[in-house]
Amino acid sequence: MQTIEGEKRTLRTRLRAARKEYVLSGDVPPIEIPPFLQRRISQGTVVAAYLPHRFEADPMPIVERAIALGARIALPHIA
Repeated sequence: MQTIEGEKRTLRTRLRAARKEYVLSGDVPPIEIPPFLQRRISQGTVVAAYLPHRFEADPMPIVERAIALGARIALPHIA
């Protein structure tokens, strides 16, 4: 019988493989900012973003739209 930790590990492995397959399929639509959030972004609003690692979702379409709306982009700093 597998422990809960083992089950979680197995599930994470399966989900990472599924995400990788999805991204590599090339059939991934760009992520968009929902209209209700776009209305909250104005000149000087700070929007947090990240640089995708491996097969994470690419936030660049959101970043580009936020910049066009006047936002400043905050990225994590790893020392």
